[in-house]
Amino acid sequence: MCCLFGLIDYGHTLSGKQKSRIISTLATACEVRGKDATGIAYNNNGKLCIYKRPLPASLMRFKIPADAHVIMGHTRMTTQGSEKKNHNNHPFLGQAGDDTFALAHNGVLWNDYELRHERQLPHTKIETDSYIAVQLIEQQKALHPQSLKNMAEELEGSFCFTVLDTVIVESISRFARNTRDLLELVEQLTRKGVEFVSKKEAIDTTTPSGKFMLTIFGAVAELERDYILQRQREGIEV
Repeated sequence: MCCLFGLIDYGHTLSGKQKSRIISTLATACEVRGKDATGIAYNNNGKLCIYKRPLPASLMRFKIPADAHVIMGHTRMTTQGSEKKNHNNHPFLGQAGDDTFALAHNGVLWNDYELRHERQLPHTKIETDSYIAVQLIEQQKALHPQSLKNMAEELEGSFCFTVLDTVIVESISRFARNTRDLLELVEQLTRKGVEFVSKKEAIDTTTPSGKFMLTIFGAVAELERDYILQRQREGIEV
């Protein structure tokens, strides 16, 4: 079997060196469940990063960035697909619509071959049974609780998954109605270890400048919305 582990720095109080030491300790302790390969995933500057090698955790050297507040990890005991081919190791990278995510699995799946045939899933060089979970999520073109539930209900076997992603929105004006709502929503995401990225305004809340610009653009978006409502009222009066 394999093992899942991870770290959430809720208060953003740990340094990169401290997080690296904690992850190294956790990964090494998880070697008892698998020594064939080790991998981690985390967000850094709004980008999802995956680092994995066909090595036992005790031989890995982790360098976690200071702004990586959520780290998920996996130690592997090979059951399907050679660990020497690094693409067979966890975590796996997935793309569901605009959502990029990392997924790791512990357990054994019994119906991965059947599902690939029934669902006509695209051919992949990844031989690990776990990768079927990534493909089932990608086929739904969205990453949310319902798509995860749908994926799990399709599978047969024993399994536990961890999934890590970044929240990406097209524009701040499509995410919140006013500056107060925006800041509160982003704060809720941050407490849960989720990073927020706005594509239109090019804002990334994983950086101090990004957090500052978030407040500015949020206020501008609210002002524009108020102007639109004011012009609508004036048009109705006329």
